[in-house]
Amino acid sequence: MGPEAAPAAPSEPHWRWGIHPVQEAIRAGRANRVWLAGEPPGRGRLATLGQQAAQADVPVTWVTREALAQLIPGRRHQNTVARVAPLPMHTVNELAQTAQQADHNPLLLVLDQVQDPQNVGAILRTADAVAVDGVVVPERRGAPLGGTVSRASAGALEHLTIAQATNVAAALDQLKGLGFWIYGLDPRGPMTYDAADYRRPVALVVGSEGPGLRRLVLAKCDMLLRLPLLGHVESLNVAVATSVCLYHATYRRQRDGSST
Repeated sequence: MGPEAAPAAPSEPHWRWGIHPVQEAIRAGRANRVWLAGEPPGRGRLATLGQQAAQADVPVTWVTREALAQLIPGRRHQNTVARVAPLPMHTVNELAQTAQQADHNPLLLVLDQVQDPQNVGAILRTADAVAVDGVVVPERRGAPLGGTVSRASAGALEHLTIAQATNVAAALDQLKGLGFWIYGLDPRGPMTYDAADYRRPVALVVGSEGPGLRRLVLAKCDMLLRLPLLGHVESLNVAVATSVCLYHATYRRQRDGSST
């Protein structure tokens, strides 16, 4: 069993590494090849991963750790790497119309230039955990939705419905036209996050690290919501703030009902 030559300059959007991202890529039907370090059939989690790939008809190649490291230089791969199909991208209109076909008022998440892959991954992990109906990301000036974000999301990226917007402010206008209320998270917002009505169709918009929501995006929001800060710090990490608000929205929708 000799290791294969590593492809030159792999493109991150097409690669996943680490147990959870690879496992979720297989479960989502997006993995088209898997590499595992060691000898078949492997042990523990690698053996399970090999079995899952085989059951999904995904080819598995066993290589040395050194060969695996050549596939994705500098990445912590946990002895597993996968090559995946391109992430399906929808238009904002497609995402919204699909969400509206559900048996409840939809909850969407909009990212306005959140650029740290760890933050984006953490946000997407929560988005999947509360089963948001879709996520809108900017075409530019956002963290690339590739292997790093998938690893930070523990593989949640593979299961989310995502739309790419050329212009976030224009995308919010589209959503408004389709009946969505636009709630923006902003530390200067006049209303606390728990005072809003989440039973209606809602698109929650969160901004970049530091600057937050841009002026044009702020102007499109029907409500600006803040999280009260009772201690000494002046702000929360964007991923933490988003998670708090998403979980509260989910709780309120389950408690009060959000059916159409």
